[in-house]
Amino acid sequence: KVPCFRGECSQDWATFVRTESASTTIEAAEYEADPANESKVFGCDLWLEVTATSSPPVGCTEQLDLMLVLDRSGSINSTELQQLKDAANAFVTALAPTDAGVHIGQSSFSTVGTLDLHLTATEADVHTAINGLVSGGFTNLKEGIELATGELDNTHTHERPSVKDVMVVITDGAPNRPSPISVATSTAAAAADAARAASIEIFVVGVGVSSSTESYLTADIADNAITAAKIIA
Repeated sequence: KVPCFRGECSQDWATFVRTESASTTIEAAEYEADPANESKVFGCDLWLEVTATSSPPVGCTEQLDLMLVLDRSGSINSTELQQLKDAANAFVTALAPTDAGVHIGQSSFSTVGTLDLHLTATEADVHTAINGLVSGGFTNLKEGIELATGELDNTHTHERPSVKDVMVVITDGAPNRPSPISVATSTAAAAADAARAASIEIFVVGVGVSSSTESYLTADIADNAITAAKIIA
């Protein structure tokens, strides 16, 4: 309620104040505004009182089979490799794998690709696989994608046929094996297309990318600007 200025209050001001405050002993004069402020612009302070909090649910609530495809080639310097590991580890923590929810595996690639971890619900094993990466050698993105596709597209003890399949590729986007570079880029793009044909959705994160490799990752590997992102090194 807005108070009246002292000396200008109506005759029922005291009754009004006592009614609003539900008190018969309150001094209405204490709630009269100083006439010196009559020409000023003023208002009231507002605040929100929080009486309880609740934490949002952690992790993905949907079922998902997800393969990380991580670049460990020599073109990934030590700073970029740490960025890659940090991003992958944070992503895994956010998804919070469980037996009934998200399962995560990992392939990685340098001169050749390797299947580092089968799909698993054990989060600690995924972090161990990520943190064990050491950079060196050439860049065979094709084999990294193909190994991840093989893990996601075959019916075996790790993959769940009825669950959505996703691949997250983190790379600088500069494949050079199998040589020459034109073959490396085209075969990696073909491997990505084959994964999509197997109903695997591909997301790409670029680390240490240039404008040309960013375009390649967006157009040929993610095949969709919406599923491509980058880490600025």
